[in-house]
Amino acid sequence: MRNTKKKMAGVLKELLEKKHFHKITIEELVEKTGMTRQSFYYHFADIYDLLAYLCQLEVENWFSDLDESSFTAWLDSLLLHMEGSRHLFERIFDEVRGGVIHDYIFDKMKDQFKEVIRKPHVVIALKLETEEQIDFAADFLSDSIFWFFFMKVTKKSKIEREEFAEKYAEFLSNVITE
Repeated sequence: MRNTKKKMAGVLKELLEKKHFHKITIEELVEKTGMTRQSFYYHFADIYDLLAYLCQLEVENWFSDLDESSFTAWLDSLLLHMEGSRHLFERIFDEVRGGVIHDYIFDKMKDQFKEVIRKPHVVIALKLETEEQIDFAADFLSDSIFWFFFMKVTKKSKIEREEFAEKYAEFLSNVITE
């Protein structure tokens, strides 16, 4: 079942490289995947549900194989992965409100950040003692990094990835040590 969903998401991603989201039809998706409309609707409520799934797959990809030698290196490698999805998200952000995309991927990003935060060296460095603190830290990281990515993709931010990672880590370390 997961392969069927991934196949549909892959086709949506391919189509988004060629055309606008609002011009993509379910008929076109099922034709390109060789599946039926019934199969599509078994897996997804509508095309926006498929788009949400595609965004979540991208987030999973962003968090794979990250450099964990330091927070700055980790953040820079995360942003580098995110940059690889830039073209896809340029298309999506042009046509679907950024807040909607945020809602699609926020929980997935937060879950990923919680995994990172729960690593012993990170919990100690961030001085997190309760689940509430971990939850807040994951919210903060998810929101701030998503919106940096959104601003970067929509070309409203001039700061480069490496500089952002460095300044962000510096900011957090100053907050943590006070």
